[in-house]
Amino acid sequence: MSENRTAVGIVRRDDGRLLCVWNKRYGGWGFPGGKVEEGETVPMALVRELREETSLHALSWRQVYEGPHKTKPQEGTEGRGSIVHVFFVTAYLGDPKEQEIGSPVTWLTREEFLRWTPFREFYEGVSL
Repeated sequence: MSENRTAVGIVRRDDGRLLCVWNKRYGGWGFPGGKVEEGETVPMALVRELREETSLHALSWRQVYEGPHKTKPQEGTEGRGSIVHVFFVTAYLGDPKEQEIGSPVTWLTREEFLRWTPFREFYEGVSL
């Protein structure tokens, strides 16, 4: 059986702030993304997850990192993908908004993101 894969999108505003979504499973801010479903390619999952979590429609992207996910979810919840594909979303349509109650979206600086994300260890190796 192959490893689970996750697609994550980094959306950067002109002022350098990064689009983040509250991740209830891990109890902190993360980038929009999620598990690649059966029959999907990794880029297809990126586009779907970005739309489902923020309402944005990705037009173009480039993969910037791929690596193992080692963050543990909060107690009582199940983890997801073990290999994470990180993309910079270079063009998109729409304005981001909360799509799931309890999972708001916001724009954070790189420093704020790294301070408030449970995925800090993973993203310290990624050029944000």
